[in-house]
Amino acid sequence: MVIPCPFQCRVLDVLLVPSIVDRIAQSAAAMWLGQKWNPSFDRASYAYRPGTGVHDALRRLHELRDSGFRWVLDGDIRSFFDSIDHELLLEKLERNLGKKSPLFVWAELWVRACVWDGTGLLLLPRGVPQGSPLSPILANFYLHEFDSRLRALKIQFIRYADDFLILARTPFELAEHRKTLETILSDLRLSLNEEKTRTVTFDKEFRFVGAETGGSDTSSF
Repeated sequence: MVIPCPFQCRVLDVLLVPSIVDRIAQSAAAMWLGQKWNPSFDRASYAYRPGTGVHDALRRLHELRDSGFRWVLDGDIRSFFDSIDHELLLEKLERNLGKKSPLFVWAELWVRACVWDGTGLLLLPRGVPQGSPLSPILANFYLHEFDSRLRALKIQFIRYADDFLILARTPFELAEHRKTLETILSDLRLSLNEEKTRTVTFDKEFRFVGAETGGSDTSSF
C-alpha cells in the first residue's frame, strides 16, 4: 500500500497504476464520492458520470447551435491530470469532507504519495495518476469551481473531462469569455493548451469528443 514519503524523494512525472490493495480501496472511495458529488456537479459536465456521456454532450451542442450560439472556443487544458495542484485539491477536499474524515485522511495519503520505481522513491509534486480509480471523480471535483463560475456568469459551455467548448453568439462575446475562463483556470493553477485551443464556427467542421460537428451536415449530432 502507498504510504507518505518520510524523507526527500526524487521528482518524476509518471503514469501510475496502484497496487491491488490500493486499487480496491480507491475504487470503493470513488464509488462513495461519486454518489455524494455527482448530483451536485454541473449539468454541462458530461464525462465520468452515470447517465451522461458523449451523445448527451453532442445533443446539448446541437441545442445551443440551434439557439444561435454559432461561435465556439474549442478548448483544452494543458496536461490537466498531471497539473492538478495538490495543495488546492486538498483544501477543497478538506472543506468538503472535513479534516477528521477518514476518507479525507486516506485521500491525502493517496494524493501526496511517493512511489517506488525499483530503484528509489519518487515524489509526485502535482497531479493525480490517470491509472487510479479515483482520478476521474477527483478531476470533476477539481473542475467543479470552473463549471460553477462559468454558470454563475451565464456563459454557455460544455465540458467533457479536460476538453470543453465555450459558446457565444458573436466573436466579440467569445473573446470576452476567453479572458474570463483564462482567469478561472489561473485561479485553479491551470492553463490553456494553446496548441489545441482554437476559435471555430459551425460553418466548418470541427471535432469534439471524437465526433465531427458543423459543416454542411447540420444533422450529424
